[in-house]
Amino acid sequence: KPSTHKTYIMTQLSIKPGNFFICGPITADLLAAEKEFHSKEEVLNSYGCNTINQFMLYKASGLNLETLKYTIMHMIGCNTIVTLPYWANCEFAKKQVEVARLLGLDVVDYSKLVLHLTEKQA
Repeated sequence: KPSTHKTYIMTQLSIKPGNFFICGPITADLLAAEKEFHSKEEVLNSYGCNTINQFMLYKASGLNLETLKYTIMHMIGCNTIVTLPYWANCEFAKKQVEVARLLGLDVVDYSKLVLHLTEKQA
């Protein structure tokens, strides 16, 4: 059963409670990308969100069609796709968001989600 806090946040953003899939650009600087994804995952988890980190799925086999299929399998188990800054500059992330929207999953910007989580906690 979702917490009252989590339900309120999801209602304010018009998204359903459940698992969150973190989607964003994976750059040539893999160390920086890994830190970015990991830090965002930690923040969301600190607010009680259940997250799946796209970068951790990517690490297994690189950016290719097989990885895209693999990440989409994980996305299907989520209610919300959380987009990181500059996701639209990455073809891989754009495909994930496109599929998420086709499947009726909610897509929300990371900064908007964190702003609402922070405001509610204050």
